[in-house]
Amino acid sequence: MQDRRRFLKQTAAAATATTLLPALAGPGCSPEPEQPGQRRPMKRVIWNNDGDDLAGVAQELVSRPHWPKRFDNVDQYLALRLNDLKGTHVNGLAHCGLATIPHWELPRKHIQALGPDPVQPAVKFAHDNNMEFFFSIRMNDVHCAVYPGVQYWTPLKLENPHLLQSRITPERFQETFVPWIKKESPDHPHDALLEYWGNGGERTIDRFRNSSLGPISFSWPAYDYARPEVRNHFLGVVREACRRYDLEGIELDWCRHPLLFRYGQERRHLPVMTDLIQRIHQVLEQRGKQRGRPILLSMRVPDSPDLALGVGLDVEDWVARGWVDFLIAGFGSLPYSFPVGEWIRMGREHGIPVYGGLSWKHVFDHVEAIRGAAYRLWDEGVDGLHTFNFLDPARYDSLHEIGEPDVLAGLDKMYQIDLDRKRVGYMNESLWPGQLPLSFATQAGPARFDLKLKIADRPERAASIRVETRWANSGADGRVAWRVNGEGQPRPRPSGGDRPGWSGWETRDVRYGENSFLVTVQPPESGDPSELLTLEELRVWIRYG
Repeated sequence: MQDRRRFLKQTAAAATATTLLPALAGPGCSPEPEQPGQRRPMKRVIWNNDGDDLAGVAQELVSRPHWPKRFDNVDQYLALRLNDLKGTHVNGLAHCGLATIPHWELPRKHIQALGPDPVQPAVKFAHDNNMEFFFSIRMNDVHCAVYPGVQYWTPLKLENPHLLQSRITPERFQETFVPWIKKESPDHPHDALLEYWGNGGERTIDRFRNSSLGPISFSWPAYDYARPEVRNHFLGVVREACRRYDLEGIELDWCRHPLLFRYGQERRHLPVMTDLIQRIHQVLEQRGKQRGRPILLSMRVPDSPDLALGVGLDVEDWVARGWVDFLIAGFGSLPYSFPVGEWIRMGREHGIPVYGGLSWKHVFDHVEAIRGAAYRLWDEGVDGLHTFNFLDPARYDSLHEIGEPDVLAGLDKMYQIDLDRKRVGYMNESLWPGQLPLSFATQAGPARFDLKLKIADRPERAASIRVETRWANSGADGRVAWRVNGEGQPRPRPSGGDRPGWSGWETRDVRYGENSFLVTVQPPESGDPSELLTLEELRVWIRYG
C-alpha cells in the first residue's frame, strides 16, 4: 500500500493543476500556487456518461428524435454529448462501459464507423481534452426487472437463471419469463406479486417502485454475488478493460443498483465481497506495474458507511487495506442532507480523496439548485464532485461553475429540504431518508414539526432570501405558521413556481449552517380535523442581485 501511495504522490507532483491526480496526493491537497495570493485551482469534476449514447444506437434502443439510427463517423458520436464537455470544469470522464454487456461486445452493425473497439473514441476524446478516463461498471444493473427485450438481458442471465437472486427453476424460466423477455407475451412474470397502491394504469416501472415488496420487486433478476461465477464475470470485465484501454482508473458503481445478495443475506456475505475487491485490486496492481503507472480504483457508494454495510459492502475495511484510491460518496439523490461528512472523515483518516455525488433530479432544472447542492458539498469538505445522469451537458451552465467554490460563492442558489426517495424500490435499503413529504393531523390540537436545512452560503451577504413552500392541500397556508431559527415569519403569499401551489415570504432570519424551520398547523375552523395536511416541498432561494 505504501509503495502505491508513494507512486500516486510522485505522479501527482508531475501532473498539471487541472487534472484529477493532484487530489490523489491526499485529501484537500492541490499544487502550490505559482504566485503569492493566487487562488488555488480546483476544477475537480468527474462526469459520468451512462453509455446509452453508444449502446442505444448499437442495440437499436434510440428514442430521442435528434439521435441517429447509426453512426457514420466518430464526429457524429462525439457530437451527441462529449463535445459539449469542452471548456467546462469537467476533467474526468467516467464512461459506463458495462450496464448489461461490455461495450466491446455491442452489436457492430450500427456503430462500425467507430472502429474496432467502440469505446476507444471516448478514451481518445478524454485524453485529447486533458481529462482522465475511467471505465465505469454498473455492478448489478436491474433495468431488466421492468423492461423486456434481450438488450436488457445478458446471455449470462438468459442461459443461467440459477445465478439470479430469484429462485427460478430452468423450466419455469423458459416457460414464464423468456416469452416476456422476448416480447412474445405482454404479461410480466411477477405481475401477480405486485401489491401496490394505485389504479392499475401505471407503467410497469411505477408499479414496481410503489410495490410493498420494496427492493425485492427489483432484485429478482439481479445477479447473486454469492455465486463465484458472478464474481468471476465482473473480475473478468475489469481485467479486460485494463487490457484494452489506456485508462486512468476503474469506477465500480455500487449505486446502480445496490442489490447484491439475496434479501436478508447481505451482512453474511461481507467477506465474500471483500475477497472480490482484493482480487480486483490485485489485477489493477499487476497491470499498473506492467505499464509503469497505477490504475486507480474508485467506487460510487451508498449514502453512509452503515448503509453500505447493510447491502454487503465493507467499504471502510477496503479503504483501510489500501485497495481504494478515492470514493464517490452517495447516490446524489439527497444532495442537501445525506451525511457526506461520514465518508469525508473516513477519507481523511486513511489518506484518500472523497468526491461528492450529484445525481440528476427534477429540481436541478433550476441551475440555482445545482449550485446550492455543489456548494454544500464543497463546504462539507469534499475533494471533488461527481455527476451522474447529467446526460445533456449543453443544458448545464453549472458545469462551467461547480468546480470552483470561489466562483460559486457569489452566485444565486437554491437549497431544498430533501424529498424522501425510499419509494424507489431498488435503493430504499441504502438511501438516506428525506424529511418531506410530511403529513399533519390536528384532531388533538395544533400539530408542529421542526425541519432542518443546512445552508453553505453566508446569507447576510445576499441581496434577498426567500422561503417557498408547497402544500398538497389548497388553502393550507391559512392554517400554518412558521418560525425560522426561532423567529416568527410573515404569512406566506402565493408565488410562481415549476408547479401550482407554491407560496412564500422574504426573510433575513436564515443563517450559515443548520437552520430550523418550525411549522405549526392549526385545526380547521370548519370541516374534518382528521383530514391530513401534507407539506410537499420547502426551498430557500438566496439571490445576490
